[in-house]
Amino acid sequence: MNENDKELLRRIDDLTDAAIYKNQVSVSRFLSPPEISAACKKLQRIPGIKYELYGGYEGSERNAVIIFPEGKAPNPQEYFAAIKIHFSKYDIKYSNHRMILGSLLSLGIKRDGIGDIIIDDDTAYIIAAKQMAEYICHNLSYVSRAAVSAEYIDDLSSLNLNSGNPVIVSGTVASLRIDCVLSLAMKIPRSKAAQLINDQMVYVNWQNIAKPTFIVQEGHIISVRRKGRIIINNIGGVSKKGRTYVEMEVKF
Repeated sequence: MNENDKELLRRIDDLTDAAIYKNQVSVSRFLSPPEISAACKKLQRIPGIKYELYGGYEGSERNAVIIFPEGKAPNPQEYFAAIKIHFSKYDIKYSNHRMILGSLLSLGIKRDGIGDIIIDDDTAYIIAAKQMAEYICHNLSYVSRAAVSAEYIDDLSSLNLNSGNPVIVSGTVASLRIDCVLSLAMKIPRSKAAQLINDQMVYVNWQNIAKPTFIVQEGHIISVRRKGRIIINNIGGVSKKGRTYVEMEVKF
């Protein structure tokens, strides 16, 4: 266990103590999927409290952990809001995850201070705690060189951020290179999958992938900008022809 893991578990201990001894609802900062897994493993062993994950919409990748005493179920809408960022049609090229995140970090915001950044053509949505959302709305006026408007949205249920139901896709691939896996998942030629990667539109576990030769592993989460998400559920055996069986959860 590294120092970051230890620090995370110490923060979870503090939130748990507040729920148990002060009988109050405690809300963490936004956690990455590996951090969520570690936090949940710890919380499952603690009696007298309950917890739930919340990221603003169904299928969110980064989530806060809400810890509360038994019999005191919280309403997540009380704690979270969204920021709607609008780009002009001339500045839509700046509407990407990397540039928006960089602009937020330049305001002094840490990565765990915000949840997912959802891109929808000339509009982006940022999930955050209410106080942080207000701060962003008052201070974010540019993303890179693009002047933007930021709107505070108090009612997350009013947003339609949920995509369709996931579909299970399975089949065999010539190799576990990401261009091969994307080709199967998206039902597109391998050349088009490689082009998406070259255009910097593909992320694995929220890290941009620059080369089609990247090898995916079981449990990897592949995000394709403005397209959707793929979770590698299972990597099976190799056929007599040398092809590898893959099962994925695809949500576009």
